[in-house]
Amino acid sequence: MDFYELKNKYFSLVRKKMINDYKMGNIDFMESEELLDHIIERIGMYQDHGKSDDESIASAFRDFHGKLLALRPLTLGYTVGASYDGQSTIPGAEYVSVFRGLVGTEFADESMATKFAERDGVKLIFGFPPIPDGLYVDTEKNRKIIEEYLNSVASPGIGVEKMAAKAKDDILLEEVDALETILSCMKIEDITIKVVKGRLIADDADGNHWEENEIYDFILNECLAITPNGDLARGLCIKQEFLDSVLHYAAQRGVKVNRRRSERRGAILKPKSAS
Repeated sequence: MDFYELKNKYFSLVRKKMINDYKMGNIDFMESEELLDHIIERIGMYQDHGKSDDESIASAFRDFHGKLLALRPLTLGYTVGASYDGQSTIPGAEYVSVFRGLVGTEFADESMATKFAERDGVKLIFGFPPIPDGLYVDTEKNRKIIEEYLNSVASPGIGVEKMAAKAKDDILLEEVDALETILSCMKIEDITIKVVKGRLIADDADGNHWEENEIYDFILNECLAITPNGDLARGLCIKQEFLDSVLHYAAQRGVKVNRRRSERRGAILKPKSAS
């Protein structure tokens, strides 16, 4: 069977597996199309060696597993990389940027990379001056690279830990503002959120009490219904930028958000269970 016959037979199947099995987004761009063709060619090669259809498909996808994983972020609009020239980023530190090969991202602002990556579950570094918020990937290895670089260029007497500690208080106050805004949008007016000894604390008039990540879990998983795309389920009306702000801080804290495919209708009622 020549390549064109193979492509005619397996194109839809391979495309579907890429989208469903690897949770890819938009795969209509050059790199994705080339990889799809390579997978189809590999299927044909295995068939020539006597393997069945199912065995050939499974073997081909195993062969390209690593490349499929590397391609996935691009299909969602962002890419993760590291530069060593030191001109615009810290040498060797992984950061996110917009992938401009998709329709709609050609002229996107670089800040969109933060949103795309966070929606995909990538944890980014925030509140760590003087580096920009939401640019660098938050891993132990990446933080070490960044800290070593900052210490090498820092002025005498000004350590990285001191700068980061000062920024944490500012971030907490920003979180309070974001959480209070979304509660106001939901007409939940009796919850008070404050910062106590570097921790977020929330209480309501019924005696319910939440601390730190519990606040996000309550708002995002009990009060709201979030779709897999990071939007509200139909029937819930909150400005997207307010929701994105809370989702952003939740992602940085590692809060698990239950993504619901089913639509939720009706009024939002505040649960009465106390923690």
